[in-house]
Amino acid sequence: MIFFSALFSLFSQICAGSCDCKMSQRAQSFLHSFLYFSFQNTHFFFFLLSILSVFSLLLEAQTVLESTEKVIPLHSL
Repeated sequence: MIFFSALFSLFSQICAGSCDCKMSQRAQSFLHSFLYFSFQNTHFFFFLLSILSVFSLLLEAQTVLESTEKVIPLHSL
């Protein structure tokens, strides 16, 4: 829950700097509705959380592989 409120706050700050206020308001409204729906529907919330966790793990694995390949070229093994 803290993650989503921080994400909403960050998104609001980014959109506040943009010149298109109407688009910014629509985006904020959509994000607010999406988060409200997510918290009301716990199954959807946990499904979304699991997808985000998988993507986070894949990104971490990719980063580790890239850093390993910089140290030890994998094609030489």
